[in-house]
Amino acid sequence: MTHAVQAYSHAGPSALAGGRLGLSTSGGTASSGPQTHPLLLSGRLAQPAPAAVEVDA
Repeated sequence: MTHAVQAYSHAGPSALAGGRLGLSTSGGTASSGPQTHPLLLSGRLAQPAPAAVEVDA
């Protein structure tokens, strides 16, 4: 049997600071190609309550 090992490295913990939510990523691909810590999203939530329910779940 073969076992695969994956390692994740986050730039820091995800956190809410000053009313802004920062979500850490561990690597992936952005439109410009592979990135160490790509931007997950940016902008404002039009309806924050449904998103908060999902985070708390």
